[in-house]
Amino acid sequence: MIRISSLTLCLPLVSVSLQAETVMISIRNDQDSGYITEERAEHASAIEDGAMEQFFDSDHIVFNMGLNIDEGSEDAAIEGIEKVATGGGAGFVFDIRTGEPDPTLLAPAYIRYSLLDLRRESVITEGSVTLADVLSDDTKSPVAICFLMGTRAAVTLR
Repeated sequence: MIRISSLTLCLPLVSVSLQAETVMISIRNDQDSGYITEERAEHASAIEDGAMEQFFDSDHIVFNMGLNIDEGSEDAAIEGIEKVATGGGAGFVFDIRTGEPDPTLLAPAYIRYSLLDLRRESVITEGSVTLADVLSDDTKSPVAICFLMGTRAAVTLR
C-alpha cells in the first residue's frame, strides 16, 4: 500500500516537468522589404518550417499564423500577431522578419527574429541570421537555404 501511494505522489511531479510551452510562429516582411510575395511563398514557408522543426524537437507545442504578406503598419502587425497567438493559447511568439531577396540566390539576405513572452509582455531575445551564416560550398536551392535560416534562428533558443 505504501508503494502505491509513493508512486502516485511521484507521477504528478513527472508530468509537470514534461509540460511544454505553446509557441506561435509568425513570418512577415521586415520594414517594407517586400521579400514575401506569392511567388516566394514557398521560400518563406521553408523558413517557418525550419524554425517549427526546432521547436517541435525541443518538445514545444507549435502552430503558425501563416504568411503575412500585407500586414500594414508595424503596430497593426504586432497587434494582429498577439491576438492570433493568445486566441490559439500561445504564451510565446517567435516573430520572424525577412529581409530583401539576395539577387543571386533568391533567398532573403537576412532574417531577424524575436521571441516574445505574451504573459510578461516582453522580448526574451532577438537576433538575426544572414545568408553567410548558412551557406556552405554545397549548392543549395533557395528553399533549402531558407529552411536552414529558420533552423539556425530557432536553434539559438535551445
